[in-house]
Amino acid sequence: MVVNKLDRVPAAERAATMERFESRIRPVNPHAYVVGVTAGRIDPTLLYDIAAATPESGQLSFRELLVDTGAHDHDHTHADSVTVVSDGCVDPDAVIDLLEEPPAGVYRMKGTIAVRYRASTRRYTVNVVGPSVHIAVAPAQAQSNSLVAIGMGLDTAQVRDRMRSALTSVSGPAAPQGIRRLQRYRRLSI
Repeated sequence: MVVNKLDRVPAAERAATMERFESRIRPVNPHAYVVGVTAGRIDPTLLYDIAAATPESGQLSFRELLVDTGAHDHDHTHADSVTVVSDGCVDPDAVIDLLEEPPAGVYRMKGTIAVRYRASTRRYTVNVVGPSVHIAVAPAQAQSNSLVAIGMGLDTAQVRDRMRSALTSVSGPAAPQGIRRLQRYRRLSI
């Protein structure tokens, strides 16, 4: 949910105004993500996977140069992100628990995971936008375990802890219950 034109509300009243909006939205949709903006300016990383669409050239772009020097001046809310990477295979139950109930403020989560079956390891891509969870078979070159959480006003330490816990390496094959949950989301994502 986007609350626009906050620049027309006195600065001292903006937090209270946002709280009023949220108190009306939460009973209808407790999982809705509410962001306050001016001039409709929303950080694109909340909505689009910009990084995946841009090939790495190995050179510093003009955009990166200007961002690093503070030479840009635009008035929109920026998203926070947390990235966690691990090796080995994960417990799909722990990962799906995280995807179904992401940390407070996380609107989007994406990445790859490796799950050990009896005789093989399979990799999956995971993608969460709001309450929607999507799981697909990952390309062969996908990194074992990597998750990125995107949102606003994140408690980055708490988000990182939950993600690390979900990506903890386990030995042996995954439990049947976790595999069933994973496969269910994979079927629903087709």
